Amino acid sequence: MANAHDAASKAVKFVDTPFPPFVLGNLQTGEIQGGSAVAFIHKVFNQIEGYHAEFELMPWQRALKELEEGRADAVSLVGKADNTSPYLTFSDPVIETHAVFFYNKERFPSGFNWRSLKDLVNLRIGVINGYLAEQALSNAVDAGIPLELIRINGHESQMFGMLERQRIDLFAFSLESGYFLLKQLGLSSLIGHSDQALQSDYFYVGVGNASPALEMLDDINNIIKKMRSTGELASIFEMPAGLSVTPALSQ
Repeated sequence: MANAHDAASKAVKFVDTPFPPFVLGNLQTGEIQGGSAVAFIHKVFNQIEGYHAEFELMPWQRALKELEEGRADAVSLVGKADNTSPYLTFSDPVIETHAVFFYNKERFPSGFNWRSLKDLVNLRIGVINGYLAEQALSNAVDAGIPLELIRINGHESQMFGMLERQRIDLFAFSLESGYFLLKQLGLSSLIGHSDQALQSDYFYVGVGNASPALEMLDDINNIIKKMRSTGELASIFEMPAGLSVTPALSQ
């Protein structure tokens, strides 16, 4: 039964950071403007009687703090990374995501191809702290591969700006989100991406371990299964035509 968004309906607070095309909005005002993950969450909660989803935008590290301390309930789409796992319980997988290397076509006019992480030595690689790609490359450094990682806590648009100005050589980031953001920034003709994925992983709904919303995780998973079986999930998160990537290699 679809819930009526009225006084009797309890709010489940989602905290997200802008992550196009999944979460769109203004970080300064906290205003949500839509996105495929936002649409997905609303469709889920339309099928959970007595509850509705509310969203607030904030920087990612602050969102994790809100979840850790129980001031927020959930995040719409998130990967299982070292910095999220202590605070969240994860739903069943929602969508597959692929991290690739974005590059400046003026820096690599013939494209950028790689076969091993050792091919990346002596290149300046931009990563965002706490993201899946950053964790994968940090693990490689810990394993003895001397990669030069340029880390920031900011938004991915900052990294694409650094890539445009050739302050970094590569930016390791989600193909799906990066493709959309480059169109927004008007940089699609200047910046390309590797055909080879750094890693392939999944995004999940993350529910805070301190939140009473944990009790509805079974309901959320059942709805995800139903939406997958009917094709509704694939329709919401449809990848743009012609956008593809070769699966990640074992390194």
